This record gives sequence, C-alpha cells and structure tokens, in this order.
Amino acid sequence: MTGSAGRERQPDETNPRGIANERIDILLKLATECAKGRPERARKYVGLARKIGARFNVRLGERKRLFCRECLLPLVPGSTCIVRIAKGGRQVTTCVSCGTRTVRRILPK
Repeated sequence: MTGSAGRERQPDETNPRGIANERIDILLKLATECAKGRPERARKYVGLARKIGARFNVRLGERKRLFCRECLLPLVPGSTCIVRIAKGGRQVTTCVSCGTRTVRRILPK
C-alpha cells in the first residue's frame, strides 16, 4: 500500500466532472455567440449547461454572471444587457429581455 487513503484521481479525460466542466464551457461559449441572432437557442444552451452542472454536481462559480437569472439569456454588454456604474462603486447589469437587474460591488484598487 502506498499510503494514500482514497482512490487515485482519474485524469480529466475520464473524470466525469472534468468532462462536465468542458461541456459547460463549450455550451456557454456557444450561447454567447448566438445570443443576439437566436435568443431561444442561446437560452436552450444555457439551460443545458445548468442541467449538466446540476447532474454532475459542478459549481458554475463566476460563470453564473454570464447569463440572466430570470430568462437565462446570455448577458453580452451592448446587445443583450446594459451595464452601468452606480454610486458607491456598484456595477448594475440590466437584462434587455426581461429587465432583471444584477448589482455587484466593484472593489477599489
């Protein structure tokens, strides 16, 4: 016995979570590319990415900010969302489709 208490980790090619992460990235990239011309297809891609994340227990993390919480439309500044800086160092992102606002703090440098 080599002293490792658990199983050896499998490489990313055979690790289901690694494959799920890759597929989520691909789907979100496709969604942002077709968000302006085909919003329904973009919503479908985002929905599939979320389902894959839930199925394989993969957190989206920073990728959550790439789409609207309400309508699942990818947020592309200038075409599908409006981004502005509010008082107090806050970034307000407004979805053009449903009007949902997301507020994030901007930390000073």
